[in-house]
Amino acid sequence: LKNLHATLLKHQKLTASNQDVLVETVRATAEVIVYGDQHTEQLFDFFCEKNMLPILLGLLDQPNCSIALKIQIIQSVSILVQNIRSEPSLYYMLSNNHINRLISHP
Repeated sequence: LKNLHATLLKHQKLTASNQDVLVETVRATAEVIVYGDQHTEQLFDFFCEKNMLPILLGLLDQPNCSIALKIQIIQSVSILVQNIRSEPSLYYMLSNNHINRLISHP
């Protein structure tokens, strides 16, 4: 998860050449977080501590965000909401207007 976070930070400014890397990074992040929610709280704690959800949603706001990346972000957040079982983790996902921001994105 630390490597995925580093990749997100490295590629926060979208370019045509880094969007494929970001699609895979977003997918892998969702996979690790779902696993972590079911096996160890430390992974989700890291996800929250590093504000990874706002970073992911921030990618959507960039004008050159590809359709593939938008789809992957929406799918990944949906997978997280559907599969997270921990009440505090789900509360985090549904609080702070994260989901509202995703739903209201054009």
